[in-house]
Amino acid sequence: MGRAKKMTKSIIKFFAVSFLLLTSHALGFASEVTFRLEKGHIIVAAKIKKEIPVEVTIATGSAYSFLNPDLIRKHGIKLSYTGDGPITGRNDKIIHFAEVPQIIIGDEKPSSLFMKERSFAALNAKIGREIGAILGADFFRGRIFKIDFERKVLIFYGNSPFDYAQLKAAGTAAVSKVSDMEHSFKTFYGSELTLPVISNTTYDGTQIRTLLETGDPIPVSISASAVKEYSLALSVPDKGSTKVATLKSMNINGVDAANVPILVFGKNAGFDEGLREFGAILGIGVLQNFKVTFDWKAKKVVLER
Repeated sequence: MGRAKKMTKSIIKFFAVSFLLLTSHALGFASEVTFRLEKGHIIVAAKIKKEIPVEVTIATGSAYSFLNPDLIRKHGIKLSYTGDGPITGRNDKIIHFAEVPQIIIGDEKPSSLFMKERSFAALNAKIGREIGAILGADFFRGRIFKIDFERKVLIFYGNSPFDYAQLKAAGTAAVSKVSDMEHSFKTFYGSELTLPVISNTTYDGTQIRTLLETGDPIPVSISASAVKEYSLALSVPDKGSTKVATLKSMNINGVDAANVPILVFGKNAGFDEGLREFGAILGIGVLQNFKVTFDWKAKKVVLER
């Protein structure tokens, strides 16, 4: 009798665990990874070449990922180069990139990636220690993850946790605001990529295409081209400089804010994208007020308050 009871309990426990696993799989839940928010940067523990520990930052608005050149030398990572644009033999622009195998965050499946080389001196000095890489949109292509700033976790999903049709049908009444990623292009590696550029954002009542960039600590940035094209009541800084200003109002897909501090960029000051791409950037200073889900499978962004 006692043996039969034990067997029954074991069977019940087995099916309970199996049910939880199946439920998690059905919901598409993959894993949670903790992060630190330091001086406007999301910093996550990761590994490269499967077992080398590094700290990385998350930059959803960067088309490309970057690797600290010190790691290239230290760990014998293969470095290659290519031309940016047609090779003519005169004033050719050469881009160096590393072939980085088995990049791992948490329990996510390892990914291999071509990563550009760039100086990390300013970022390392700002954070106060070595940062190994910046993971951009090319790393997250095909992934779904949520940034929960309150809990300081990244939540990776196998399937979307949202019913997008229901969210869109709810319109302004929805607590979770869904937007389409609207900027797709071909990288210099030859692959298709989409950046989280949304169009349902207004600044002082004017609609401007906006990039969501977790790698930028500045709350709101607006380009000189946007100021001029849309006749915003903002003064354009001199060439190569920036200026702090204040917007009377800002609306992000139905979420309002007033008296918003922004940074206006002059020409050749680091924000010269065409308006067909985007004219404004929302950085960590704004995004940290939401739970933000980036769905690179469905090309959607969801903001939750």
